[in-house]
Formats: sequence, structure tokens, C-alpha cells
Amino acid sequence: MVSRVSWLSWATLLLCVLRCIGEDPQVEPESFSAYQEECFAAPPLAVIDITPYVDFENYTDADRASIAKIWDEAFSTLGVAQIIGHQVPTSLINTIRGEAATFFSKSNDEKASFT
Repeated sequence: MVSRVSWLSWATLLLCVLRCIGEDPQVEPESFSAYQEECFAAPPLAVIDITPYVDFENYTDADRASIAKIWDEAFSTLGVAQIIGHQVPTSLINTIRGEAATFFSKSNDEKASFT
């Protein structure tokens, strides 16, 4: 089961943003920069190597369980991760990026016609 980011996490983020833009009356001006640092410090992006799932025969269930735990943590907190070891060719990734750029450069009406 994959955990979801709780409403408390979103509430904390909102409070942090309000403090950073100066909307929180409890924040003294002299501590404003400390709140900015807290709000805009990016959490580390998880880099998840899924090789144990791709090269199944050379890895154990324990290896895969370890990766699953990292995956769950990354997506239930930050909500994003860099996935490596997937063996998707760079040429395919570049083709998909190009097609996505072409699609998103279209007008909203053109994009809506695809639904």
C-alpha cells in the first residue's frame, strides 16, 4: 500500500508559504529570513535505482523490498523521485520529450480535442 501525503503535510506547507510571504502575523520581521530559508530549502530528491526489478535474477527479494521502501518514502513525502536503472533507451526518452513539447505548444482548443 502506498502512503499518501497527509492533509497535515499540506497544511504545514501552506503555513510555511504564508510565513514566507509575510502573511503570518506571528512572525516577527527579524525572523522573516529564517522562515524563508525553511520554506525554500528544497528537500533532497530521492534517486531510486530500480535495477533489482529489471534484472530480476541477479537480485534478491530483500533488495526489491529495500527499493520498495525507498519508493514509498519518496512518493509519500515529496511526491517525486528520479528513477534510474530502468533501461529505457535515451533515444525513446528524447522522442517522448519532443512529442510532449509539441503537444503542449498547441492551443488549449487543440489540446482539448484529444479528450
